[in-house]
Formats: sequence, structure tokens, C-alpha cells
Amino acid sequence: LRTVAVKHQKAHLASVMAEHRIKGKVIGVCFDGIGYGEDGKIWGGEFFAGDPVKFQRLAHLEYIPMPGGDKATIEPYRMAISYLYNTYAGNIYDLHLDFLNRHEEKLESIVNIAALNPILTSSAGRLFDAVSALLEICDIITYEAQAAIKLQCCAEKSQTAKSYCFLIDNAKEVMVIKSGKLISGIVADLEDKVSKKDIARKFHNSVASMAQEVCKTLRKKTGINTACLSGGVFQNKLLLEQMVKLLRKDKFQVYYNELLPANDGAISLGQAAIANAR
Repeated sequence: LRTVAVKHQKAHLASVMAEHRIKGKVIGVCFDGIGYGEDGKIWGGEFFAGDPVKFQRLAHLEYIPMPGGDKATIEPYRMAISYLYNTYAGNIYDLHLDFLNRHEEKLESIVNIAALNPILTSSAGRLFDAVSALLEICDIITYEAQAAIKLQCCAEKSQTAKSYCFLIDNAKEVMVIKSGKLISGIVADLEDKVSKKDIARKFHNSVASMAQEVCKTLRKKTGINTACLSGGVFQNKLLLEQMVKLLRKDKFQVYYNELLPANDGAISLGQAAIANAR
């Protein structure tokens, strides 16, 4: 039989197009946990443009070490330490955070893993895990997406409209969304004893605003005005509603999985749609 190789994140986007019978090209936002990328790294925070015949990756979250590989999905505190190390490097030991005191015995070994033998990921799911652990909401999970779910529940208790900064590096053809200012902003709020519910809400606001800005930039580059959102992170109702509202305010046509699940339950349809289109 003839086989067609389809990458994980592209199948997510194709599932939205198949569900809504969308023709033509779209801007695709895929936020999920992990999927093997075309460059051999772990993807999960990607922006594409194109159609099922050819989706071109035009932006992504910066690569961050994933200490211990899959173990970092079960122990989100590993990703929190990795993000702190990425932001502060050697100065991580000078931070005065309850989170670091809690994991003091493991800190050096995880920093060494991140520095010396990194498995790199651009995963939005792992970013949500990291923030959940950093806020001491959930640092070890017992079921899938537990850390992100608890972070969302915490954020829903706040109504703040504030947000943190992302730095979007568009110097090259593929834009890279840097997380340093986001993480340092969260650390500053923790040091100032800002409530965890407000920090969690500001984080959600930040991700939605960042995605809005990237989509607007890609629209200028490509002329495409249709946006498709998919991936397990979009099971987060708060984030999904924020992003849809912001994009529609900017006159995007926005589609997402409705009859189908946003997580991997729709992957097989996306794979079939891409194979059929090719």
C-alpha cells in the first residue's frame, strides 16, 4: 500500500478544516503536549500557514529543555525548573521562591540535565505545566493534563485583565516566541506576593494576546484571514474563548474543533484529510 507520512500538529489543523469543510489556505495555531517535529525536536506550540497539501511552519514557541524526556510530562516541576534555567541561567540559585525551596534537593541534577543533555520542546502544554508547578498548584500529575486543568481552574477565580510580555523574534523567516519576559514577570509577581489566581489569569491573558499578535503578523505576510485552532491545549475553555474573541475582534474568520475533540481523538481524521488532499 502507498503510505503518506503526516506530522502530528498538521493533522490537528487538518481535522478542523475537514470538520468545517474549509477550502483554501488558513493560518493554523496548534497548541498541544508533544508531537514529533520535522526537525527532530518535540513540537507543540506551532503556527502554520497553508492548506492540507502543504502547511508551512512560520512561528513557534522557543525551544526549552525537557529534563528527563517523557518524565517531565508526569513531573511538571521539571519544566518549571527548565524555564527558570532558560530565563536566569546560573542566577537561578539566587532566586527566592517557595517553589525552589520545595525542590532544592533535585534542583542541581535537573539543571545539569537541562544544560548538558537537553531534549528540546516548543510545547505549549509543557509551558502550562511549568507555570502550574511554579505557582505550586500542581508539580506532579496523576492523570493527563492535571497541572493545566488546575491552572485553568485557578485562573477562572480572577477577573484581572492584566498580562505579561512575550518577546516575538521575527528576525528570521520562522518567528520564535521567547518566554523570558513572561517567566520573569511571573517570578516578580510571586516575589511581590501577588495572588496565584491573578498570576494564573494573567498567564492565560498573555498566551491569548501573544497568539493574536502572531496571527496578525502572519496575516500581513500571507494575506490569509482564516484561523484554525486545534490541539489538546484548546480543551482549556478559558484560553479558547479568549483567543476566539481576540481574533474575531481583529476580523479573522475563526474555526476550532466542535463536533470533534481538540485533542488526539481527531488526529486520524486529519491524517486522512491530508492524505486525500495530496
